[in-house]
Amino acid sequence: MTPGDKICLRGEIVGQEALLPALGELVGANYICQDIHTLAHRPYRAARHLELAAGSLHAIYGVSDGVPTVGELEEAIERLLRENSYPRGSNIVRLRMLPGLWMASCERQSLYEGFVLWHSRPAAIAVRYELSFPGHQCAATQMCAAVADSYAVRCGAAIALRSVALGGGAEALVGPGDTALVGIRDRVGWLTPVEYGAIESVWRDTALETCARAGIELRHEPIVWGGGGHETVRGKEREAVGSGFEVFESIGRETFGGGWDEMMLFTPLGVTSLKSLDGKVFYNTSALKASMALPNMTL
Repeated sequence: MTPGDKICLRGEIVGQEALLPALGELVGANYICQDIHTLAHRPYRAARHLELAAGSLHAIYGVSDGVPTVGELEEAIERLLRENSYPRGSNIVRLRMLPGLWMASCERQSLYEGFVLWHSRPAAIAVRYELSFPGHQCAATQMCAAVADSYAVRCGAAIALRSVALGGGAEALVGPGDTALVGIRDRVGWLTPVEYGAIESVWRDTALETCARAGIELRHEPIVWGGGGHETVRGKEREAVGSGFEVFESIGRETFGGGWDEMMLFTPLGVTSLKSLDGKVFYNTSALKASMALPNMTL
């Protein structure tokens, strides 16, 4: 939320001072949130964002009161961006929801129009942590991702991927928050299933559809990383007892890619090709291929 920007509170465009009566509800509350990509002041997949937010609201609070309709949200976002004089290019609007309360605010502008292959390739590290509300994009999930990203920066990286323990020293990797991580090995994509810690999201949907259009085969299996201090090698696979997923033999940290050729994140801005993970360097050929199959949003 940019200082000075107006916000949308329960469908009304107001100054941020009008938020004061609701601060008691929002500050410290585990609100549900969705980051929505807009182009020409039109939200991308508003209905799907509302479906996910309403599902999380019901799962965490047991109610679905006060959820706006698709038409109400689309109209509110258009008015919000216009009132704040945001350009008609791509912007990110954040929707926050609690029982009986919903709010939309302008979060940031994109350098580009529509979904793109992001211009930089960040380095990442894997950080193991658990979520208080697994499977849901909410304030608690966002805070965990922010703390992990802060740790990544102190380690000389830019992004922290979340790792989930699988047993036997192996870990399944997922993207931070509700972003979708796709690992590539031998030109085949891997997407960690929701039951292993991933979060259902618009960006996960986008990853599935984009890979299908790009001709990238996608396996719904854990992106395994670890089994010996994140030191892995392709080709020496063994089946974990009673698991159904693959783990890899451990070798030296100098191994290129750690057994994976590429890793890419699908985010509200498009696709980001990771340069490295825990010091293991990746290619980006599949990310280039995927970028040409991203959803077509035009002014």
